[in-house]
Amino acid sequence: MTRRDGWSRSPAVAFVDDGERVVVLGLATPGQKPQLLAGHAAVTWRLLDRPLSPSELEAAAVARWGVALTTATLLPQLEAAGLCVRC
Repeated sequence: MTRRDGWSRSPAVAFVDDGERVVVLGLATPGQKPQLLAGHAAVTWRLLDRPLSPSELEAAAVARWGVALTTATLLPQLEAAGLCVRC
């Protein structure tokens, strides 16, 4: 992985994962509303505990859960919400 082609969780978040869904709160912007992540979004969130490229995320989801992810839309949405960062 080269610099800035990976993604990880933003350091300024708090989250709760009940095993099925994840509720994430961005802490960098006052008044931000919690985001509910379910399904593929929750799977992606769980894998973002360390920097991974989109192809590594997709491969890890298949290997760990047998789930095929498409991260091209989700990662920029999470970034725009302040929940993940490029690294």
